[in-house]
Amino acid sequence: EPEQPALAATAKRTVPTVDPLDARTTGDKIVSAGFRWTWLVAIVLMAVLGIAGWLLWRNANIRWAKGQVAKIEELEKAGKYLQAYDLSIVVQKYLGQDETINRLMPTISDVISVTSNPAGAEVYLKHFDTDEPAKMSERVLVGTTPINNLRVARGQYILYVEKDGYAKAESTISGAILHVGNLVVLPPQITITQRL
Repeated sequence: EPEQPALAATAKRTVPTVDPLDARTTGDKIVSAGFRWTWLVAIVLMAVLGIAGWLLWRNANIRWAKGQVAKIEELEKAGKYLQAYDLSIVVQKYLGQDETINRLMPTISDVISVTSNPAGAEVYLKHFDTDEPAKMSERVLVGTTPINNLRVARGQYILYVEKDGYAKAESTISGAILHVGNLVVLPPQITITQRL
């Protein structure tokens, strides 16, 4: 019989005691871990949906841009260089260096360089159409001198060069294309040197 108290003592030692607070805490931990997994899954799902939405939007813009290349060619053939150039700038944002647009760019655009003495003068351009003189655009600041190789839509412009403390200068520039029979002659780059 002396062995029985030892067994009873062993049984008492091996029987775990459960504290109700520990049980609640363990249950809370399980529930909390479930909420964390739910949030993690929701965040991953939102990220996947966001990326998929961006890809769909991007592909739709690329399809639209590819469809506009033919319109740019039509505008170029009709001599509507300003519209062709403006559309080509938007299309290039989606297509990058498109072969057709690169081929058309010398026809639908001019390259302008402006220097002044003294340097640091503000340069403005105002596009006008000789067919509709009343329809002139607002003048736009394009930079300060020296300006090198600024690409603009082919056409007629009034160029303003202004610097505080100096007389303002104004001149008309044109990058009109010369047509001789079937021959098309593109003008050279427009270079302006302005003394203020």
